[in-house]
Amino acid sequence: MASEEHAAEGATQYIVHHLTPLSVGEGFWMLHLDTLFISAVLGALFIWVFKNAAEKATTGVPGTGQAFVEMMIEFVDQQVKDTFHGRSELIAPLGLTIFVWVFMWNFMDLFPVDILPAIAGMMGMEYMRVVPSTDL
Repeated sequence: MASEEHAAEGATQYIVHHLTPLSVGEGFWMLHLDTLFISAVLGALFIWVFKNAAEKATTGVPGTGQAFVEMMIEFVDQQVKDTFHGRSELIAPLGLTIFVWVFMWNFMDLFPVDILPAIAGMMGMEYMRVVPSTDL
């Protein structure tokens, strides 16, 4: 009986630990620092990948990075053309940004859930959530 209570407490503690964000403030003005940090890192990664692909772009046979970026751009461009029939210089880049952002959020689920929080724990951070969409 005592071991069952200890196991339940351990599971509850584990879940609460993974659902508690690293935050500052209270109520509506609470800032989730882990979400802001991970989002900034993913944004920088997005800019770096697309910048490198643009710099290394060739008119001949594309490399794997260029082909991946072109595939994403063409996919989003086709979606915009199918759904938005007006003329706007903002819609396609905004659609690409949102698509890549959500793709990268979902890609973060491929990392084991405890690795990055364990690294953050070594640096003194008690709580850290990796996937930014858990705030929604």
